[in-house]
Amino acid sequence: SEVIVKDGTPPEIQCPTTVNLEATSPSGSKTNYNLLVVTDAVDQHPTINCTSPVGSTSPVGLNKVSCTATDSKNNPAKCEFQVYVADTSLPEIECPSSITKKTTTSEGASVEYDDGHRHLGQGHGDLQQTQASMFNLGTTTVTCTAKDNQDNTATCNFDVTVVDTTPPLIVCHDDMVLEATETSGAEVRYGLPNAVDSVDLEPLVI
Repeated sequence: SEVIVKDGTPPEIQCPTTVNLEATSPSGSKTNYNLLVVTDAVDQHPTINCTSPVGSTSPVGLNKVSCTATDSKNNPAKCEFQVYVADTSLPEIECPSSITKKTTTSEGASVEYDDGHRHLGQGHGDLQQTQASMFNLGTTTVTCTAKDNQDNTATCNFDVTVVDTTPPLIVCHDDMVLEATETSGAEVRYGLPNAVDSVDLEPLVI
């Protein structure tokens, strides 16, 4: 009689618990898990296949990974676990240098500026947008904010200063010739000259 020994026992496979990774690019993170344990009573080197192999890229968020261990007799065993890829990195934002702009009206000045070079990390490249706004006379602090898909935010500031460098226009009276009324001279009366300014509607005349 013959005794036939068969291997009908599948391998034992143990998946890790949830694997937490930090995103390293807009695509997510390289999958990395070293806690997969596979044993088999007969086959010392069963074949292991996972839906997201080590070294593959997992996107930001929760990703399910299914692994199958198969021994030399094609006995399979499966397990599943999750890979969570988080994006906690703040965006990078760089504001322009402070700006000084001359004005010739009381309404201030229209100033154009780039609202910061922004690298938003996951899902975005470098962004830059030109803005144009009216600024009053004086210094105004502008705050720019960058926000990525995971609501990570970063801010930067710069100053916009609007200055008035144009002097007022003053119109003096014509020359006056008066007759002396006493030994010390004569009393002269005249109104203040008119002055106009493109920025200051009431320039001071003294």
